[in-house]
This record gives sequence, structure tokens and C-alpha cells, in this order.
Amino acid sequence: MHVSPFKTSFYNCIGLSLTGVQIHNRHIEIIVRQITSKVLVSEDGMSNVFSPGELIGLLRAERMGRVLEEAICYRVVLLGITRASLNTQSFISEASFQETARVLAKAALRGRIDWLKGLKENNGLEETHVEHER
Repeated sequence: MHVSPFKTSFYNCIGLSLTGVQIHNRHIEIIVRQITSKVLVSEDGMSNVFSPGELIGLLRAERMGRVLEEAICYRVVLLGITRASLNTQSFISEASFQETARVLAKAALRGRIDWLKGLKENNGLEETHVEHER
């Protein structure tokens, strides 16, 4: 996996906590991965798969570029933690972060399915299951 210079310097800056609280590098890596996981499709791309200005996942852009055997032009976007959490394919993850009723109502009206691929969705489901067993 390629680690960008930004990510390396970000890890180093955060790792040196001024408050004296120790933060494990794994937690920092997860946060950095989330806030750097989206790209903005640029207008100079030749692909008809994505619209210019569309915000998509970095892995999805790279995968589609390989499948289509054509370069998809994009630039990495640094999202804030709130926006990164709300901009996910999982509506359960999105609902657990903020505006729960609105997110769940919108997902129900659109007939969305959450495949529970992420850690957060599975953790939430596990907690619910444990509470029902009590």
C-alpha cells in the first residue's frame, strides 16, 4: 500500500501529543484513512463512468480505472471527520453519527440496503444483539 507524504507527516504530527495522552498509531491510521478516502472527479477526464465534480471513493476510482483500462482523472479531497462519516455507502454508519431519524427515514424511502461491510456497522449490530439476549 502506498502511503502519501501527507499521511506520513500527519501521523508524525498527531503522534506527538501536546497533552501527554498516548494515541496508538492504529487509531490515527483509521482516522487518516477516513478523511483521505474520497476523490473529486475532474472535468479533464475521458471517462463517461463518473460525472465531473462527483465525489467518489479513492479505491472505487482506482478499481474502475483498472477495469476500464483508462485513466480516471481526479484529485484527492481532504474531508473533515464529520463530512467523512456522513459521506459513506453505509446508512447505518451514517445514522449512528448524526441526524439519526433523518438518515434512517431517507434510507427507508429510497429502499436502501446496508450490507454491513464496515467495522462500525458490525459493531452496532453486535451491541444490539447482546442487549436482546439479556
